[in-house]
Amino acid sequence: METTVFCPDCGGVIAGDRKGRKLCTCALTPEEPRPGMPDPVVHAKVCCKCGKDVDGKKRFKDSLGYWCEACHFSEKREEQAKHVPCDACGRYVEPDKLEDYDGVHICSRCVKERKQEGRKKRRAVSFGSEHRAYEKKTVVTLAVLAAVLLLIILLSWIGFV
Repeated sequence: METTVFCPDCGGVIAGDRKGRKLCTCALTPEEPRPGMPDPVVHAKVCCKCGKDVDGKKRFKDSLGYWCEACHFSEKREEQAKHVPCDACGRYVEPDKLEDYDGVHICSRCVKERKQEGRKKRRAVSFGSEHRAYEKKTVVTLAVLAAVLLLIILLSWIGFV
Protein backbone atom coordinates (compact mmCIF):
# COMPACT_ATOMS: atom_id res chain seq x y z
CA MET A 1 0.00 0.00 0.00
CA GLU A 2 1.37 3.31 -1.11
CA THR A 3 1.00 6.41 1.10
CA THR A 4 0.85 9.95 -0.18
CA VAL A 5 3.23 12.45 1.41
CA PHE A 6 2.18 16.12 1.42
CA CYS A 7 4.47 19.14 1.73
CA PRO A 8 3.87 21.08 4.98
CA ASP A 9 4.69 24.44 3.30
CA CYS A 10 2.64 24.44 0.09
CA GLY A 11 0.35 21.43 0.59
CA GLY A 12 1.44 19.81 -2.67
CA VAL A 13 2.16 16.11 -3.16
CA ILE A 14 5.81 15.14 -2.57
CA ALA A 15 5.49 11.40 -3.03
CA GLY A 16 2.76 8.90 -3.62
CA ASP A 17 -0.43 9.08 -5.63
CA ARG A 18 -0.27 12.30 -7.72
CA LYS A 19 -3.41 11.87 -9.77
CA GLY A 20 -5.56 15.00 -9.71
CA ARG A 21 -3.53 16.65 -6.98
CA LYS A 22 -1.27 19.66 -6.92
CA LEU A 23 2.45 18.89 -6.93
CA CYS A 24 4.91 20.39 -4.46
CA THR A 25 6.59 23.49 -5.85
CA CYS A 26 8.88 24.29 -2.92
CA ALA A 27 11.85 22.29 -4.19
CA LEU A 28 11.87 23.86 -7.66
CA THR A 29 14.55 26.40 -8.47
CA PRO A 30 13.58 29.69 -10.12
CA GLU A 31 15.10 28.51 -13.43
CA GLU A 32 12.75 25.54 -13.63
CA PRO A 33 9.14 26.18 -14.59
CA ARG A 34 6.44 25.06 -12.20
CA PRO A 35 4.63 21.90 -13.14
CA GLY A 36 1.81 22.62 -15.56
CA MET A 37 3.16 26.09 -16.36
CA PRO A 38 4.62 26.94 -19.76
CA ASP A 39 8.29 27.83 -20.06
CA PRO A 40 8.86 31.54 -19.47
CA VAL A 41 9.54 33.43 -22.67
CA VAL A 42 12.89 35.17 -22.67
CA HIS A 43 12.57 38.53 -24.37
CA ALA A 44 15.73 39.44 -26.21
CA LYS A 45 16.73 43.07 -26.19
CA VAL A 46 17.04 43.88 -29.88
CA CYS A 47 16.73 47.19 -31.70
CA CYS A 48 13.24 47.53 -33.15
CA LYS A 49 14.64 49.52 -36.10
CA CYS A 50 17.68 47.54 -37.27
CA GLY A 51 17.42 44.30 -35.24
CA LYS A 52 20.85 44.63 -33.59
CA ASP A 53 21.28 42.99 -30.17
CA VAL A 54 21.43 45.77 -27.57
CA ASP A 55 21.64 43.60 -24.44
CA GLY A 56 24.37 45.05 -22.21
CA LYS A 57 24.92 48.06 -24.51
CA LYS A 58 23.71 51.63 -24.40
CA ARG A 59 20.09 51.62 -25.54
CA PHE A 60 16.90 53.64 -25.46
CA LYS A 61 13.37 52.42 -24.87
CA ASP A 62 9.98 53.72 -25.92
CA SER A 63 6.55 52.26 -26.61
CA LEU A 64 7.87 50.46 -29.71
CA GLY A 65 10.66 48.69 -27.84
CA TYR A 66 14.43 49.09 -27.60
CA TRP A 67 16.50 51.33 -29.87
CA CYS A 68 20.24 51.09 -30.39
CA GLU A 69 22.18 54.30 -29.94
CA ALA A 70 22.90 54.71 -33.67
CA CYS A 71 19.23 54.33 -34.69
CA HIS A 72 18.12 56.68 -31.92
CA PHE A 73 20.39 59.50 -33.04
CA SER A 74 19.72 58.91 -36.74
CA GLU A 75 16.00 59.19 -35.99
CA LYS A 76 16.68 62.44 -34.12
CA ARG A 77 18.65 63.82 -37.08
CA GLU A 78 15.83 62.87 -39.48
CA GLU A 79 13.28 64.59 -37.27
CA GLN A 80 15.47 67.65 -36.92
CA ALA A 81 15.90 67.85 -40.71
CA LYS A 82 12.11 68.19 -41.03
CA HIS A 83 12.05 71.11 -38.57
CA VAL A 84 13.44 74.64 -38.60
CA PRO A 85 14.73 76.66 -35.63
CA CYS A 86 12.74 79.47 -34.05
CA ASP A 87 14.52 82.82 -34.56
CA ALA A 88 13.93 83.81 -30.93
CA CYS A 89 14.62 80.72 -28.81
CA GLY A 90 16.31 78.33 -31.27
CA ARG A 91 13.88 75.50 -30.53
CA TYR A 92 13.17 73.30 -33.56
CA VAL A 93 9.54 73.34 -34.70
CA GLU A 94 7.65 72.41 -37.85
CA PRO A 95 7.86 75.15 -40.50
CA ASP A 96 4.08 75.64 -40.60
CA LYS A 97 4.05 76.26 -36.83
CA LEU A 98 6.21 79.42 -37.11
CA GLU A 99 4.40 82.75 -36.99
CA ASP A 100 5.48 86.12 -38.34
CA TYR A 101 5.69 88.51 -35.37
CA ASP A 102 7.15 91.97 -36.06
CA GLY A 103 9.00 90.62 -39.10
CA VAL A 104 10.56 87.69 -37.22
CA HIS A 105 9.56 84.03 -37.68
CA ILE A 106 9.07 82.67 -34.18
CA CYS A 107 7.26 79.74 -32.56
CA SER A 108 3.89 80.03 -30.84
CA ARG A 109 5.47 79.85 -27.38
CA CYS A 110 7.66 82.89 -28.11
CA VAL A 111 4.69 84.78 -29.62
CA LYS A 112 2.72 84.15 -26.44
CA GLU A 113 5.62 85.30 -24.23
CA ARG A 114 6.12 88.47 -26.28
CA LYS A 115 2.44 89.32 -26.14
CA GLN A 116 2.47 88.87 -22.36
CA GLU A 117 5.57 91.05 -22.04
CA GLY A 118 3.92 93.71 -24.20
CA ARG A 119 0.85 93.73 -21.98
CA LYS A 120 2.98 94.04 -18.86
CA LYS A 121 5.01 96.89 -20.32
CA ARG A 122 1.95 98.82 -21.44
CA ARG A 123 0.38 98.54 -18.01
CA ALA A 124 3.58 99.59 -16.30
CA VAL A 125 4.02 102.58 -18.59
CA SER A 126 0.43 103.78 -18.25
CA PHE A 127 0.49 103.26 -14.48
CA GLY A 128 3.87 104.98 -14.21
CA SER A 129 2.82 107.99 -16.29
CA GLU A 130 -0.36 108.43 -14.24
CA HIS A 131 1.66 108.20 -11.04
CA ARG A 132 4.22 110.74 -12.29
CA ALA A 133 1.43 113.13 -13.33
CA TYR A 134 -0.14 112.87 -9.86
CA GLU A 135 3.23 113.48 -8.19
CA LYS A 136 3.87 116.49 -10.41
CA LYS A 137 0.46 117.97 -9.56
CA THR A 138 1.10 117.43 -5.84
CA VAL A 139 4.54 119.07 -6.01
CA VAL A 140 3.17 122.11 -7.90
CA THR A 141 0.34 122.48 -5.36
CA LEU A 142 2.79 122.34 -2.43
CA ALA A 143 5.13 124.82 -4.14
CA VAL A 144 2.28 127.33 -4.68
CA LEU A 145 1.16 126.87 -1.06
CA ALA A 146 4.74 127.43 0.19
CA ALA A 147 5.06 130.57 -1.97
CA VAL A 148 1.80 131.98 -0.57
CA LEU A 149 2.95 131.27 3.02
CA LEU A 150 6.32 132.93 2.37
CA LEU A 151 4.56 135.95 0.89
CA ILE A 152 2.33 136.23 3.96
CA ILE A 153 5.36 135.92 6.30
CA LEU A 154 7.31 138.51 4.29
CA LEU A 155 4.41 140.97 4.24
CA SER A 156 3.82 140.53 7.99
CA TRP A 157 7.54 141.07 8.68
CA ILE A 158 7.53 144.26 6.64
CA GLY A 159 4.38 145.42 8.32
CA PHE A 160 1.80 145.46 5.52
CA VAL A 161 -0.42 142.92 7.16
